[in-house]
Amino acid sequence: MRVFVTGAGRCGTGTFSGALSAHVTNFTVAHESQCEKPPWTYPDNHIEVDPRLLWQLPSLLRTYPDAYWVILDRDRAAMARSLGSRQEIMDAWHRVAFGTLQSPDVEAFVEFVYSALEALLRDHDRVTRLVTPVDRETFEVFWSAIGAEGDLTGACLALKEVRNEGAVSCAWAGDLCT
Repeated sequence: MRVFVTGAGRCGTGTFSGALSAHVTNFTVAHESQCEKPPWTYPDNHIEVDPRLLWQLPSLLRTYPDAYWVILDRDRAAMARSLGSRQEIMDAWHRVAFGTLQSPDVEAFVEFVYSALEALLRDHDRVTRLVTPVDRETFEVFWSAIGAEGDLTGACLALKEVRNEGAVSCAWAGDLCT
């Protein structure tokens, strides 16, 4: 099984991949592992966490029709503020999405990404939406759905730790997995 985790960026992908890579024993886990041009390939029993998966989603659905998808989301206004503070990220996203260097309205961009993900995955039956902070019950459903093995409690605790030092208001705070 392959598991793809994606979102608009600045939504906790670094934290999520760190928690899984440290505590899931039956999958390899990577965060933004593909640096070459598509098509991207992934081994079996692998979890790839990467906001850029959106741009390869139709190809990945054809190549891996049985893959499990996670849409990682968080407070949209906080995500937009965080993305807006990282001009290089917005410039790169805009070049890919629209072929120009002019940066879009960040809030509109975030909504575009999630609308596109929902439309592209609408007919796929192996999709979970995780909104941060993720409660233990929701995370357990995801863990069970992919057949994860390892330290569930350790993964839940790791989700509380921000992995991306450049994060702006991106903590996975609250009663996460308690």
